[in-house]
Amino acid sequence: KALERMDALIASDPTRRESYDQRLQLLARMEDAPAIEAQLREMVTLFPDDDEIKYMVVRYYIAQNQTSDAEAFLRDVADPADDDPTLFVAFIGFLSDTKGAAAARVEIERAVALNPNPIRFQALLALMDFQEGKRDEAVAALEAILAIPEDLGEDGQNVKIILSRMQETMGNTVGARRLIEEVLAENPRQVDALKMQATWQIQSDDTDAAIAN
Repeated sequence: KALERMDALIASDPTRRESYDQRLQLLARMEDAPAIEAQLREMVTLFPDDDEIKYMVVRYYIAQNQTSDAEAFLRDVADPADDDPTLFVAFIGFLSDTKGAAAARVEIERAVALNPNPIRFQALLALMDFQEGKRDEAVAALEAILAIPEDLGEDGQNVKIILSRMQETMGNTVGARRLIEEVLAENPRQVDALKMQATWQIQSDDTDAAIAN
């Protein structure tokens, strides 16, 4: 009866996202997996700009041990050429977890070739190289990005943070801290940079500054 009333509510206002969420909860209590999948797919169509729904679909497929369906769905909705590649980055992470680094690298390289602003993906490639032991090549790739004579904005800050972590791993603490100082000079509220600075302050017994960060 609750489902009948929810269907009537949706029919009266099919644009209200909350109604669909409540209907999903009812279907979950009824353990009606086919109906849950069908509604999630319908919600993707009804609310195409809501990425959270797309993540819900992926989580559903993973919970059902349907990783091939999750991959197929992500390939369908994640565009490597999108101005905001967040969803495609999530797809890369999914591939890395389910099929390994080699499969993820193929998609990253495709994104580098297709995205109008490939810096995020170039940084991911450098990070993979670093993790695979190609440290000098990875550092050189990130330094080449930072040498671009233009304001890279948030992308440039993220590259500096990745490079800082690499430098610290390689024992170049001075270089690592200099990069973080540059990031915080550009954006005093960059969370990852604040965390790294706070960690160094704790190591130096400067706990008051660390807590403030």
